[in-house]
Amino acid sequence: INQNIDYDYPISKGFFQPDVIFSLFLLCGLFAFAVLNIKNMKILSFGIFWFFITLSIESSIIPLPMVINEYRMYLPSVGIFTAISYGAFHFLDKLSHEAIRKKAMVMFLIVPMLFAVFTFKRNEVWKDRETLWKDVVEKSPKKTRGYNNLGLAYFEKGETNNAISYYQKAVMLDPGFGEAFYNLGNAYSQMGLMDDAITAYKEAIKYRPDISEAYTNLGNVYMSMADTELALKEYMASLKIKPDNPSALGNIGAIYYQKGMFANAVENFQKALGFDPENLLIHYNLALSLSALGNSTEADKHFQKSKMPLPENPLFEKSDL
Repeated sequence: INQNIDYDYPISKGFFQPDVIFSLFLLCGLFAFAVLNIKNMKILSFGIFWFFITLSIESSIIPLPMVINEYRMYLPSVGIFTAISYGAFHFLDKLSHEAIRKKAMVMFLIVPMLFAVFTFKRNEVWKDRETLWKDVVEKSPKKTRGYNNLGLAYFEKGETNNAISYYQKAVMLDPGFGEAFYNLGNAYSQMGLMDDAITAYKEAIKYRPDISEAYTNLGNVYMSMADTELALKEYMASLKIKPDNPSALGNIGAIYYQKGMFANAVENFQKALGFDPENLLIHYNLALSLSALGNSTEADKHFQKSKMPLPENPLFEKSDL
C-alpha cells in the first residue's frame, strides 16, 4: 500500500524527538517480547528474530543516503508474516465461541487475498522503467532522483523532448545535481542544441568532476563545431579521471590523424584497443593511420578486423550517453 522505491521520508534531527523515542520503545518491546516467549512461542520468536537479523544487513545505526526503501523489507517480511501467521492461529485456538472463530478465520483468509491483489497491482508499476519512475514522481514530487531516472527512461525510448523536461525539473529542484546536468547535456547534444549541451556539460563537470564521460561528450560537441583544440583539451581531462576511457583515446587519435600526426594517432588508437579490443571503429581508424605511415601490412590486419570500407577521414567515437 503506497509503496515507493524512493520515499520522501522526513529525517529525524535528534535522538530525543518523540517519533524516535516511540520507535525505539516499539522495537525494543518487540525484541523483548520475542526473548520472553522464546520457549512458549518458538515460531513467533523465530519470526521476530528473523526480522531483526535480516533487516540489520541494510538498516542499522549506520547512516544511509536512502533512509527507507521497499526492497529492504522483502527478506525481513518473511519473519514478520511468520510471526503474524503463528499469532493468528494461536489466537484462533484460544477462541471458545465457534461462530466467532469462523468469522475470524474468514477474516484471516481475506487478508492474504487482499495482499495478493496489492502485489499484482504493484507488479504493474514495475512493468518498465517509465511506469516505475512515474510512480516515484507522483509519490515523491520533491525528490530529484525520480525526475532524472524518468528522463533516462524517456531518453532510451527516443522521446528526447520528454527527457529534457524531466532533467530540467531535476536540476530545478537540485541545482547541484551533476548527473542530471550530464544527462541533460546528452539530450541537448542529440537534439543538435550544441550551445545548450555545452552549458549543461560544464554544469555537470562543475558539480560532478568525476564523470569522465562528461568531458568526453563535451569534447564531442566541440568536435562537431570543428573546434579541435577545445575538444582535445576535454578528451585529455577525461583521461586524467579515467585513463582507460577508449572513447577519449580514440577521439584523441582521430584529432592527431586530422593534424597529420600519424604516429601519435597510432599510439592513441593502440592504447584504446588495449581497453576495448573489439571496437571496430578504432580498428578502422588505426588502419587509416598505419596506412598513412606506409605500414600497409599492419593496416590491412586492422582494416579486416574493422569490417568496414576505408573512408577519407576517420570517424569519431562517442561515449555512451
